Amino acid sequence: MFLPFDYQSPKSLKECLKLISENENAHILAGGTDLIVNIRSGKIIPQLVVDIKNISELSDIKKTDNYIEIGSLTTMNQITKSSLLKGAYYLLSYAASIMGCYEIRNRATIGGNIINASPGAETLNPLVVLSAKVVLESTSGQRILSIEEFVCGPNKTEIKKNELLTKILIPIVNEEADGVYMRRQRVKGMDLASVNCAIFITNKSDIKKRKIKISFGTVTPKPYRPIKVEQLLENNKITKNLILESVKIINSEINPRTTSLRASPEYKKFMIEYFLVEGLKKILGEINVN
Repeated sequence: MFLPFDYQSPKSLKECLKLISENENAHILAGGTDLIVNIRSGKIIPQLVVDIKNISELSDIKKTDNYIEIGSLTTMNQITKSSLLKGAYYLLSYAASIMGCYEIRNRATIGGNIINASPGAETLNPLVVLSAKVVLESTSGQRILSIEEFVCGPNKTEIKKNELLTKILIPIVNEEADGVYMRRQRVKGMDLASVNCAIFITNKSDIKKRKIKISFGTVTPKPYRPIKVEQLLENNKITKNLILESVKIINSEINPRTTSLRASPEYKKFMIEYFLVEGLKKILGEINVN
């Protein structure tokens, strides 16, 4: 079969990094659920495709003293089934479990989902609220960035031409913690999220120590964290007035695009209040917002 580009399948990370350092127009093939589509449509015209599926060290999930480490080649189905991503980390496992269909989840990788940087990507908001970091490697060494620093906008990240995303690091949570991931889509079945949200709370039973992280997708070009709202909710009893004030703050900070094919700005703003109420209820139990 004729390919209009060179193809290499390195067996080691060292070999891979050397290949991409020597080829400016190299593109990484992991699951291929985005790259193959973009090549077929002509959106991407690579000189070299580097297939990294045979680099086994990039496809495992393990726990260290400080982090849960997820290799960038780890598939959505592997994330869904991992015993390490339960309990406080279940929101990431759940997000992976509802991406596409089973066959796609067998191919799609967490690294590809992050690199694609779609505003509605399933894993991005859970990773933001879990304070995740990404490890970028090149022949020159290693860089570690927070997921919020790394993602710049739709299809835009801080990765350099000669770098490979090798790991995702999720800090170990020792406090009482829980999280939730929620999404809305246009139709049942396979569709990208029209709007999505992740909420993560530590020390959830102790209002004085409670910490809340919230991230919304598709309401800004990259995952949106309403930091003022997090601070407002952390050390207060959740009431209807507090929710209304939170929604007012968020709506003053976002400006969803009117050209979105999946949801209008009005719908996204409506869903913000719904997600806040339902997410906080799921984590904290019944709250007085009537």
